[in-house]
Amino acid sequence: MLNDIIEAEQDSTKSEKISHDVDLLFYQNSTKQYVYAEIKYNDDHDTGKFIDINRKFLLSYALLVNKLNIKKVNQLKPILMYFNNKKMKGNIYVPEQTNIFRGERFFSEFTTISYSEIDTVFSNISEDPCIIKKFDELCKKILNENY
Repeated sequence: MLNDIIEAEQDSTKSEKISHDVDLLFYQNSTKQYVYAEIKYNDDHDTGKFIDINRKFLLSYALLVNKLNIKKVNQLKPILMYFNNKKMKGNIYVPEQTNIFRGERFFSEFTTISYSEIDTVFSNISEDPCIIKKFDELCKKILNENY
């Protein structure tokens, strides 16, 4: 895919400005490569959302190849990251073993933070009484506006 992106870039005679968000991008000194991660909490998306996630992931990769002037495959590692280990279905667009990270894999490979610390924070936030109260208020508002 990288070769196709570079070839298309070289063949292009016009330039466009594109605004695009990237979830996470960092340079890893030990491997001398950039790491791009598209981050999702859970792999439980319906078919349309699944396609959209992969489209954004691949478009972001292509834009970063262009912006960072990437010429070799090992200069930029694209990762589709899910915070938990749930796997809804196989991904036909992105290789599971090399480019999809689930649960603790990302944290153990790239950070000094343990996955259990992150998981605890998410659990505490979701069960926080203030968050629950706001969620309940939002549900009531939605019900009152629709019925």
